[in-house]
Amino acid sequence: MNKKLMVFGVLGLFAMGLVVAALVGYVSNSVETEVVVSHPIKQEISTDNSIWEVDDSIEFGIYGGESITFYVKDTNLANVATTAVPENRVTNEGVTCADFESVLVTTTTKIEGEADVISGPWDLIALSLCSKDGDDVVFSYGPNPLTWATGQEDTSEIVATFKTDALGTYTFTSNILPVTAE
Repeated sequence: MNKKLMVFGVLGLFAMGLVVAALVGYVSNSVETEVVVSHPIKQEISTDNSIWEVDDSIEFGIYGGESITFYVKDTNLANVATTAVPENRVTNEGVTCADFESVLVTTTTKIEGEADVISGPWDLIALSLCSKDGDDVVFSYGPNPLTWATGQEDTSEIVATFKTDALGTYTFTSNILPVTAE
């Protein structure tokens, strides 16, 4: 074979490779999928266990020595069991566990609307399930971490009774936190 022909042949193949490489983006199409991931546990709050609020808060005006009652509902919306850490935090300037006479929690569990299981009432103060965390106090109850079955709905009635000398604005916050490796 002629050297000129071989050089032109090699150059021709190289040029054709460049043209084909340049066309690849135009010859093939591209597809993509967008995935929106939401929180698996929906939390709701209520004062009467019937009208539920999402992403909202409720306010009470009471005097020292009185009680408040509110409800927190956690529902696993995922199609798989979800394991997470429930956190129930109270903030107020100078808050301590001694600000509470009692904190009673009764939880009703439903799975797919069936088989009610009621646990409690548990007095978190009497059971020493209140602890100081920085400027806040944290109430613990139930397994930690907790696993919600598919479709599981836990409704907790919380009755907090304040000591007569408790004053200020107490903010109760309930969150479901991810499990972290230690």
